[in-house]
Amino acid sequence: MIKKLLLTTLFSAAALLLIVGGVNRTLDRLAQVSESNQTGGQRAGATTHAEHESVAIGQWETAVATVTNIRNNGLWLRLSDGTQARARRAAWEYAQEQGFTAQIGDKISLTGYTTTGGFEIVTMHNQENGLEVALRDENGRALWHK
Repeated sequence: MIKKLLLTTLFSAAALLLIVGGVNRTLDRLAQVSESNQTGGQRAGATTHAEHESVAIGQWETAVATVTNIRNNGLWLRLSDGTQARARRAAWEYAQEQGFTAQIGDKISLTGYTTTGGFEIVTMHNQENGLEVALRDENGRALWHK
């Protein structure tokens, strides 16, 4: 009797873990599909025109933003004017590889430029911990492709 109860509990726990894992994986996949749809249906890791266009330094802007969300597929920021900016998956992974960290609520100084796709981040400086990272070169080209 106890043996049957233990086996039933064990199998139920294993089934629950599989279900929770499946739900988490599905949510991550949905986030990836949503991100892909927002970028015009490009594959993950695909290069956009904005990542290769040359941008004059005179067109660069500075802004202060607050971190609103951190996920594997990006860093979301709310600019002081209320608009949203985002370091997408490749840029965020590159920033983390360079040792950059952030937490929700951190104030981040941004340098970048505006395109039809939104605010493209060139550099980020976390005012809370002093860390800084460049995501694009002086011509606006993505550093994570080099």
